Amino acid sequence: MQNVQSRTIDAPADRMGALLDRLATPDDPLWPTPAWPPMRFDRPLTPGATGGHGMIRYTVLEHVPGRLLRCRFDPTIGVLGEHELRIDPAATGTGTTVTHVIRGDLTGAMRILWPVAIRWLHEALLQDLLDNAERAGTGTVREPARWSLWVRLMRRAAGRAGAGRAGAAHARTRNAGAGQTGAASAGVSSTGASPTGASPTGASPTGASPTGASPAGASPTGASPAGASPTGASPTGASPAGASPAGAAHTETGNAGAGRSDAGRIKRPRRVPLPGGARLAAGTLDHVDLMDAWQGTRPPGASTDPAAWRAAMFGRPPRWVGTLMRLRNRIPGLEPLDTRDVFAPLDARDDEVLFGADTRHFNLRISLFVDAESVVCSTLTRPRTRRGRAYLAVVSRVHPLVVRTMLARALRAAPFAPAT
Repeated sequence: MQNVQSRTIDAPADRMGALLDRLATPDDPLWPTPAWPPMRFDRPLTPGATGGHGMIRYTVLEHVPGRLLRCRFDPTIGVLGEHELRIDPAATGTGTTVTHVIRGDLTGAMRILWPVAIRWLHEALLQDLLDNAERAGTGTVREPARWSLWVRLMRRAAGRAGAGRAGAAHARTRNAGAGQTGAASAGVSSTGASPTGASPTGASPTGASPTGASPAGASPTGASPAGASPTGASPTGASPAGASPAGAAHTETGNAGAGRSDAGRIKRPRRVPLPGGARLAAGTLDHVDLMDAWQGTRPPGASTDPAAWRAAMFGRPPRWVGTLMRLRNRIPGLEPLDTRDVFAPLDARDDEVLFGADTRHFNLRISLFVDAESVVCSTLTRPRTRRGRAYLAVVSRVHPLVVRTMLARALRAAPFAPAT
């Protein structure tokens, strides 16, 4: 794999070289922070310095002041190779050419992550860096780079995952402080309800994601990845003694309207084990390598028909999910998946509907189980080939975000049982 990003800037080479030497310093004018995770090293730019940005780690191999910075990737990220940032006098005229080059071999999940996500995030980051170089060298940017729709979608997804982590941490801090204050004012020790923890999905990484943010940098992309999104469950609240919940005297039917108005304030879906009542899911595959289940609270008065919930959750998925599916279908060597086939029911019971698909590389099953209190979406997969196993390893980093988002969306627009 080789990737080259280059720009010729109308500024002298010595001016541009001085900018190169300030990389990873507090006054670094080149690296595009805060839009991207900052570049950091454990020492000045000398051979042996280790660091990186987000989850992308590397070690300095060579630094020629004013001319070159060359680094070797940590092989654990899935790239066996090097990258360099180079300053050269322009071949024609008096300008300077700033060039970044990656050369290496991809390994493991990176073989899929690079063409699908990380390449596009990398190129967006480098174009932002080249904008900074041109601005620092000339005082202006003739044609500022623009992120593609795919890069914006990945960064938005990683940003939501990061917001979920921050929200969960804030809730834990807030509740801890509230518990201390309450105990002090009461003058007695009290039992403290601890908030439900946001547990990682266990896959990742968007990062860094990738997603760019990784933003995925939580994902290798520097995004936040992909790969490892917390459940973001809200903390449980203790009610004062003797106070009954609001509306407890109402019947479920009478509260249907209130359920609709409160749909926007539902608790976020949380990760749970496969429900004992989901018998179709439990018996669908003789061997399962990846299984997760996400549970949301069924709004009062909402339908208990799993077919209605299937339509609500998968009938009109978010646009960014559709974009992910279209990009997935362009991956060489993978059979395209038609959502009409994937979401067509394979089996059904009064409280559960099962759907999925079988491909050359893996088997996929999705179960929607509905009981009196909750709706649970479970996904079970079994790889059939090495390529299928690599693909599922990558998907497992993004999958929790997709399912959690779609289930929360369905709960906000819950299908309600017809009035009788």
